Amino acid sequence: MLAKKGKKRKVKKSGKKQFLPKFFGTIFILFAVYLLYTNVMIYIERSKIESNYKNLSSSVSQLNKEKEALKMQLGETYSDEYLERVAREELGLQKEGERIVVIKKAENSNDEAEESEEKKVGPLDELFKWISSILPQK
Repeated sequence: MLAKKGKKRKVKKSGKKQFLPKFFGTIFILFAVYLLYTNVMIYIERSKIESNYKNLSSSVSQLNKEKEALKMQLGETYSDEYLERVAREELGLQKEGERIVVIKKAENSNDEAEESEEKKVGPLDELFKWISSILPQK
């Protein structure tokens, strides 16, 4: 019986010791998955923003070219030649001592159109004309 007194029972506390590493391991894995997910979402958002930036930069360059062309046209409008051309062509104005000559199209073009319609006579029309010329007219 002496042997029994020398042995003490060991109480296992291994449940508490094994719980903490599993808990922290799980937390670490969840945190790593969260970081990976946010990294992927940021990458997708960044690629969308980059494509939008490229589209906007191309439209800006196109608008700058159009702006330069409009500036050149605006510079032309301030010239005396442009103002004179607009006054003559669009407003019908003239300088002192000048006469405006207006050339009208010949009215024969309308008559020619009517004659061409009359010339487009079918064979039945010619037959009716021939018959009417043969029959005595009252």
